[in-house]
Amino acid sequence: MPLVSGTSVLHSRGMVLALLLLASGADALAQAVSGVEQVLVTARRRSEPLQQVPVSVDVISAGFLRDYHVLNLAELPQFSTNVTLFEDLPGAGIPTWIIRGVGLQDFNSNNTPTAGVYVDGVYQPATVMGSSALFDVTQVQILKGPQGGLYGRNTTGGAVLLDSQRAQPGQRATTFDVSLGRWQQLQANGSINVDLGPGLAWRGAMHLEAAGDGWQRSLASGERHGERDRLDFRSWLVWQPAAAWSLAWKVQGGRDDSDIPLGRSIGLYDSSAIGRFCAAVLAGQRDDRSCLNFGSVNRLVQRQPGLVDDLARQASDGSAVLSSTLNSQHTDYASSLLELRRMGSAVDFVSLTAVDVYDYGVALDLDAAAGEFGHRLSSSDIQVFSQEFQLLSKADARLGWMLGTVFSEERFDERRDFNLRDNTLVGLGQGKLAYRQNTRAEAFYGNINRRFGDRWKLDANWRYTQEQKQYRDGSFFRVATPPAYIVRDLRADYELGERLTGGITASFQADPHTLLYAAVSRAFKSGGFFGGFPFRPSEIQPYDEEVLVAKELGLRRQWPALGLNLEAALFTYDYQDVQGFVREVNPLTGTGVDQLDNLADARHDGAELALRWQSDTGWSAGVELGWLDARFVPGTRRSRNLLGVAVAPAGQRPYAPRWDGNIDLARTFVLTSGHQLRWVANYQYTAALAGRQSSLPDAAVNRLPGFGTLAASVTLSPPQASWSLQLWSRNLTNTVYRTRIKGDGLNSYSEFFGEPRSFGVFASQRF
Repeated sequence: MPLVSGTSVLHSRGMVLALLLLASGADALAQAVSGVEQVLVTARRRSEPLQQVPVSVDVISAGFLRDYHVLNLAELPQFSTNVTLFEDLPGAGIPTWIIRGVGLQDFNSNNTPTAGVYVDGVYQPATVMGSSALFDVTQVQILKGPQGGLYGRNTTGGAVLLDSQRAQPGQRATTFDVSLGRWQQLQANGSINVDLGPGLAWRGAMHLEAAGDGWQRSLASGERHGERDRLDFRSWLVWQPAAAWSLAWKVQGGRDDSDIPLGRSIGLYDSSAIGRFCAAVLAGQRDDRSCLNFGSVNRLVQRQPGLVDDLARQASDGSAVLSSTLNSQHTDYASSLLELRRMGSAVDFVSLTAVDVYDYGVALDLDAAAGEFGHRLSSSDIQVFSQEFQLLSKADARLGWMLGTVFSEERFDERRDFNLRDNTLVGLGQGKLAYRQNTRAEAFYGNINRRFGDRWKLDANWRYTQEQKQYRDGSFFRVATPPAYIVRDLRADYELGERLTGGITASFQADPHTLLYAAVSRAFKSGGFFGGFPFRPSEIQPYDEEVLVAKELGLRRQWPALGLNLEAALFTYDYQDVQGFVREVNPLTGTGVDQLDNLADARHDGAELALRWQSDTGWSAGVELGWLDARFVPGTRRSRNLLGVAVAPAGQRPYAPRWDGNIDLARTFVLTSGHQLRWVANYQYTAALAGRQSSLPDAAVNRLPGFGTLAASVTLSPPQASWSLQLWSRNLTNTVYRTRIKGDGLNSYSEFFGEPRSFGVFASQRF
């Protein structure tokens, strides 16, 4: 099945043949296009029917978000194949999308993603800016594969496009939704659309989350943990003075002062030999009854055996843990977007002017033990200005084109404390980090698509990018009188070396229901600076950009008479200078510390298949399956594993599961009273996420087994659909699963779990 050499070539040729047979067979079943629901997407930066777009894209509608009670952008990867989400700490506001295995598992907020997030057409340059709440939105599009031409830097994995609901002149509408769930969870949304006169309208929307309780309990304090306190608002003012002109102004802001899930402390060490792994870990297993965490090792050295943590007291599902209730997020943000459009007879003009201010704060108990062995307090202040201009030909032209330019300035200020009051073995006490990072980027891009007859089309896009980054005023010191500087006045510069990206796609429209395409594309993720605690000036020297060249074959096929839709894709990636963490021994602390660098090259081969069916009797079903073989190509770079052995990155990449998929089923029917009843269910499975481990202790610590979860809802609404009442549930089978294993860089390790079964009631009213 993969597109690789050797015996697998037979499988890849067989898949290509299968795609062609599916495209050409069963033509007698095809009926009028009007019988198929038309979905519009903006994958190529203009509105087009999905069936005509030669791009792998998953479209998630507002109705789907309501069906499965999805509240945040970071919850969507579970509904898309070959898409996973990495969060350093789940819910900590640093979601990293990993599409087809392309992604960097970084825990620092100064880094850029590999899947660019665009909110209403505006790029979000920092990972922490991609944790948008999903309220009053029209749809979300997940573009798979490099998007370096039309979407630019940091889209090696793909792009995620979020479109909010804009004000509609001539309409008056009000909506209000409220949900009450387990653990005193409250979510409320409201929106209002006001007609202010000919061509003028205003829309306001608000999102609220609150909870006074949570599913976790701290054994250290006895307190429950999981409070929620989030508020978001959005305002759209739209003015259309004439048919050819439109001006839209968006103002958005909010805050999030919510708890972050707690980690479960992992025991690695032997009680009889300080710093030595216990027998279970050396054998590739875990044993909370005989192994100690690093906090307990400290307690034994301090001759405090009565304070040694009993790891076996922790719940196996993470609901009761030794961590303190420190974990919390404190974020404030505000943004403004001014969009001007001029629709000419032959050419359209678009201007996007955006300003974003994002203040991200977090407090974390990284040691997850009953003491202060590794607590981190961080504040990241981000300011972004961007200006983009576009010229577009009309979409129905035989020779279509687009030209654009974009300029952006990004300022990032980091302040960070690391508190180690009880960690006498490391002995830093309290450390403080500060630095500034400035980024300036300019790009010119274009697109040409040419029709050849009624069936063939060639599409080419390109982008030329310039980017410079500066790391300034970097310092890391121990709190003392006077301060004991470890490093001081650090500075470094980075300039993008790879500047040209883009791709070319050939597509064949066999009939109105069948699209075949072949694409070659190239994109990069920018280099930059390690954003953590530096112990030597060399540690903040820039790492280089990574570059990805992709080849893809795709098929879209509809059988309207049967209500069937088929999508399939085969892809292979040549991935150069993969960015990742290299572990070295810190000469000051004697512990293993991770530093960002270019690890190796990689090869990704994969396939995706989605089959959806909808009948006129109210039934619908879907099956999606993803297969991925994402492997490092071993090079000369070495990293130390838990045994201290220098090894090259090899084997399966982390957070690139070999298999994943979704099965969903829905039924809508009308009751005798005329009310409509709809139930939906979705089962999602993800294979193991940890990737290849180079030793038994690494495997024992980092194991992330595969898992499956079930979500469902039942919704009742009247004939006019003016209101609805829903019962919803997530993780209905109460599956216990891990999402992250984290080390604090000071010998403590913890694991994080997905939320157990949750359920609630949702009510919606529309006026």
